[in-house]
Amino acid sequence: MSNRDLDTLRKVLAHDLMQVYVRLILLFAVAWFSVQTFAPFLPLMLWSLILAVSLNPLNQWLSERLGIGEGKSAGVFVLFGLLVIGVPTVLLGVSSADHLRDWIAMFSNRRSSFQRQIHRWLTGRWWVLHFMSCGSGHTRT
Repeated sequence: MSNRDLDTLRKVLAHDLMQVYVRLILLFAVAWFSVQTFAPFLPLMLWSLILAVSLNPLNQWLSERLGIGEGKSAGVFVLFGLLVIGVPTVLLGVSSADHLRDWIAMFSNRRSSFQRQIHRWLTGRWWVLHFMSCGSGHTRT
């Protein structure tokens, strides 16, 4: 091989190597952004995997027992889970909202009653208002 052939071969290999490097960098960038995007959902995905593996025998047993497919028995599991977890959660939220409304009403009544008592007490005592606005009225020497 001549020097000219070697130079041509080097240029082709360098160009191909540069394309490989650019593709690797782009591949790593996409992988990094994908990991950053799905990182917050990793615990949820792991728990779903754990539940799927652990509940699969129960799902198969339920589908055999009811004589339906595994997809329909999975739907029965979802409805059961919504009833067991969802109903008490909704009831707890409604109860918390009722108690919060009662507390707000109680504190607003106490505040308005306290303000009325202060107003009644200050009505006949003009000198208190005078001292509050002008200071104590005493001068230090």
